[in-house]
Amino acid sequence: MADKTKISIDVSFDKKVKLSHVASGKLQKEKDGLKTTKTLGVTKPSAAVESPVLHWDEVTDPINKTKTLAIKEVSAKVVYSTRVWIDKAIGKKHDCYKHVFEHEKRHVKVWQAGVKKYAKDIIKAVDAVTTPKLGKPVEVKDKAAAKVREEAFKRIDKALADAVQKYGKKIGDESKKKIDTSSERKKTNAICADYLK
Repeated sequence: MADKTKISIDVSFDKKVKLSHVASGKLQKEKDGLKTTKTLGVTKPSAAVESPVLHWDEVTDPINKTKTLAIKEVSAKVVYSTRVWIDKAIGKKHDCYKHVFEHEKRHVKVWQAGVKKYAKDIIKAVDAVTTPKLGKPVEVKDKAAAKVREEAFKRIDKALADAVQKYGKKIGDESKKKIDTSSERKKTNAICADYLK
């Protein structure tokens, strides 16, 4: 019987960034698009979360009609990724295009670093709801075992989803604060004046 649950959650960042060229009007409708001024580029993050798999240690006592249960391991996979959208009206050889592309690449780098930074926090969030509950063996009646397994899965699945969202928001906020500064806006306005009309 396991005496401590192993938490095997692989949190990573997909370095393959998809680049799309779309109409400015579509960019303005995006979450980070600006309704009042023309939006030239947007970095769109997302996260793919595989449902956790719970590996159980289980011993049956047929005389007492009980099961002794413990979670031996929780495994899951989380992959954050980003997509860059740039206004298709910007000429690819224009300085504005290079500037917008570099700006969005900086957002991507913040996301990449943030995923690495917060991976342990996501794992801790899952560990926090696993170990105190079923990290050590618990004995239940046979008919209660299915409910115990189901409740453990729901609790762990929710903790994982909540942590992925919470730390994704933190990375997004850090990205905006670090990259979308007033000096950066002034620079964009100067370089991209022809495309902001």
